[in-house]
Amino acid sequence: MPGTLTVCQITVSELGDVFVLENELEHSFGLDMKVATHSLCNGNVYLKHSSATHHILHCNTCHIRVPVPVEVENFTQLANHFQQ
Repeated sequence: MPGTLTVCQITVSELGDVFVLENELEHSFGLDMKVATHSLCNGNVYLKHSSATHHILHCNTCHIRVPVPVEVENFTQLANHFQQ
């Protein structure tokens, strides 16, 4: 349903780090936008530019950095990327 806020937890590392997405899943996001909350430290996770092929999800509290392909453009694609 469009416009519905969805909470989605995604495991983003082999150590079990979980990011909590709270947004409309089809909503696009951009660089420097808050895209999640890191469940371990409760930090805000932002999308940052890294290279021509990858962006970085960066927690502003514990500074974990998780690469994601630049082709990932919305919250559904982000969740799907980590479920592979």
